[in-house]
Amino acid sequence: MLFLTYTNSLFMKTWIFIICLAFISGCMTQPESPWSDEVLERDIGLKGFIAAPKGNSRHFLEYDKNKVTLDVYHPGGVNKPVVILVHGSAGISGERAERYRGFAQELMKNDIIGVNVHYFDSPQGDWMKTLIHTVTYTQHIQGADKERIGMIGYSLGGMLALKAGSIDDRIGLVVCNSGPLPPGFTKNDANKLNRAYMISGSQDQSLPSLNTMKEWSKEGGFVLDTKINQGQGHTVTVQFIQKEFSEIVQYVKKYV
Repeated sequence: MLFLTYTNSLFMKTWIFIICLAFISGCMTQPESPWSDEVLERDIGLKGFIAAPKGNSRHFLEYDKNKVTLDVYHPGGVNKPVVILVHGSAGISGERAERYRGFAQELMKNDIIGVNVHYFDSPQGDWMKTLIHTVTYTQHIQGADKERIGMIGYSLGGMLALKAGSIDDRIGLVVCNSGPLPPGFTKNDANKLNRAYMISGSQDQSLPSLNTMKEWSKEGGFVLDTKINQGQGHTVTVQFIQKEFSEIVQYVKKYV
């Protein structure tokens, strides 16, 4: 009788221990990250590689109820870095469509896969998710080196690129041209960037943001390069833009 009582007691203690262990394990299990590869790939229905011929091809990023145009400029070959171009508040139509087409073509000529993302195809509340999904999409393009992803943004696009780089560590380089810091962006956010290159005119309203990032970078935590174009404001000539983009491409080739 005593043996049975002891055995039952040991049995109950064992089960209580197992139940507690299972409970603790359940509590310690991290919830699925909204930015994990598995979630992102599932959200946009990715399976395997995405074919992209040499030259320009149009693709569509589809998730939720969104259908976002991606223009891919592929130099051909394998192990090519990818740079995503994020346009400003004026969009990517009309004259600017030609401008951004030229940017992507220059990247392609320099052996980089250039991608113009038409993020205005999605609602404003989904812009960041669109950029993150674009990173995932481009990683699956045949010939892309998924470990070398960069993002170049102008004005509003620069602000969005900074935010994207601070929440997605797959983005190895962010170039923010004439863009302000995102609302609520802190030094802790900046520290999550892998590398950033900020450009502003000396008369541009984005200059204080560049100076803030310079001060933060002095304390360590992230790598920052800067350039101030003396005498320039937010609006510059097409010729200046083209010359400056050529310089940006050379920087990207070095660090992405």
